[in-house]
Amino acid sequence: PEGLQHKVEIIDLKSSWASLNENEKKDIFYVLGYNEDKVNALISSGRTNILLTQPFYLDNEYGREAHIVCYTEILKKYDMNTIIIKPHPEDKLNYKEIFPKCEILSERFPFELCYFIGVPFTKIISVNSTSTMKGLWDKEYIDTYEYMIDRMKKYKKK
Repeated sequence: PEGLQHKVEIIDLKSSWASLNENEKKDIFYVLGYNEDKVNALISSGRTNILLTQPFYLDNEYGREAHIVCYTEILKKYDMNTIIIKPHPEDKLNYKEIFPKCEILSERFPFELCYFIGVPFTKIISVNSTSTMKGLWDKEYIDTYEYMIDRMKKYKKK
């Protein structure tokens, strides 16, 4: 609103990130728990698709089995050897046991940091992660499966 314009400053976060020196960036990585070497190694090995999970199984409406079936169905659409799974911070499932061909990025850091760093993901996959809804990445990089929420509910009812 016009009355607030004098109180607002629009900041271009991507250019602000670019203006930082390497030590400042490394300090931010450290504080946020981002393991740059691990992410770079995963990308270099051909793992350029990332699945962002949400802990649906914690909600009694879905359940653990429906949650696993949902992600299994989604991941069937991709080459498992290209997948990184980044569990939601509250998601405690052992995804390495469930999806042994996938790599797990268990470090807790805000996924949006990958945008500012420019991590070259081919696809960012989710059911409905807010990280994919913020308008950072172009839509061509995002595969969402929001319809799976209804499938999980129906699965639990069986």
